[in-house]
Amino acid sequence: MKYWLILSVCTFPCALFGGYHKGMARMRAKDKQGTIQAFKEEVEKTDFIVNAYDYLARIALFYPNSIPEAVAYAEILTLRAPCQLAFHSLADVYNSLGCFNASIQAFRRTLEFEDHGLIRIELFKHYLRQQEYDKAAAISSHELYWHGNFDIQGKKILLIFDTPGHGSGDQLMFLRYARYLKHAGAYVIAKAKQQMKPILITTGYIDEVIVDDTVTDADYTYKNNIACFMLAMQRLPLDTDPYIKADETLEERWRAKLDLKDFKVGLFWQGTYVQTCFGEKLCGARGIALQELQILTDIPEVTFYSLQQLYTFETKEQVCASNIKILDPDIDTEHGSFMETAAIIKQLDLVISCDSSIAHLAGALGIPVWMLLPLESDFRWLLHRQTTFWYQTMHLYRSKELGTWEKTLHKVKDDLIQLVRFKQKEG
Repeated sequence: MKYWLILSVCTFPCALFGGYHKGMARMRAKDKQGTIQAFKEEVEKTDFIVNAYDYLARIALFYPNSIPEAVAYAEILTLRAPCQLAFHSLADVYNSLGCFNASIQAFRRTLEFEDHGLIRIELFKHYLRQQEYDKAAAISSHELYWHGNFDIQGKKILLIFDTPGHGSGDQLMFLRYARYLKHAGAYVIAKAKQQMKPILITTGYIDEVIVDDTVTDADYTYKNNIACFMLAMQRLPLDTDPYIKADETLEERWRAKLDLKDFKVGLFWQGTYVQTCFGEKLCGARGIALQELQILTDIPEVTFYSLQQLYTFETKEQVCASNIKILDPDIDTEHGSFMETAAIIKQLDLVISCDSSIAHLAGALGIPVWMLLPLESDFRWLLHRQTTFWYQTMHLYRSKELGTWEKTLHKVKDDLIQLVRFKQKEG
């Protein structure tokens, strides 16, 4: 989102006048209403600036209630000024609605104007989502990962985990690749942040971790890129067994702290917030508002624990009032990222999470995890499926509504009640 706001300015550098110039000035001043009004004035002109429509569509995408406006602006732009920017704007709008086929068609139209690498990346991910792997391989400009296609016995392979744009969840998912390499006889070196080093070492598949810019004489280097990894996995044996281990000492500590009587559920509902071009902090499509999450938290004989460490949109008092227990605020500060969280998750019966690093961690540990996906679900979760080849203990709940999780959470609640009853009968 932010990238294309910047790119559209660069695309038409001579367009800084009239309503468009006023809109840009208002945006820099964080004046949302002034910005929108100025851009609306611009698109009313006969000789309008294309970027004004693009901005109106992309600003509307920040707010679920304004999505119909985003669709209208993007579609009108393709009619009034059919160009690469117009069809890219339309593709992003369709993507936000989960209309992936329509998004693919719009992205293809953009390539008719100019063959752009970033657009090919978007199509690459779309084809992976639809399991059209041959099309994905054909359009990708990335170097393919090793996928059993040559002997790597005794070879040094460097995996770069901390690549820009890839968060903690991606790093935990990428860690699975080390197992494939190690089983094939490679010496595996990981480059990662210092705080990630302990969790990487727990796997037994990493021979060495470097945390700075130390030059290594690796035979092959692979940067963290989940799309490329996903393509490689189609050519490797399916391996969904747990691959992260919790520290036994930390496990013992948290086993003593947590209530062992009730059915224990860990909750994670807010990942990284979205910041608009006006400085607003929004929940984002993946996040769930605490008010909606309360649909779950009144089930008898179930204890809910917060796996959040940051509370952006609510206070800790509000969380506790929602029947969710808050754990030690200093979790993962002493032993490294995810180390204590992993030990906590191992004591739980279930984790319920939005699309987040916590969901990846639970899956990698082999703990049952129910993950809630928005309409605009990430390509790696494919389409329509309730299970995933990434983690054998993960169940996917797909929202069919924009801007609300109510129906999805009621479904989760019903399933949770049935699960608790089943466990109680098991004794």
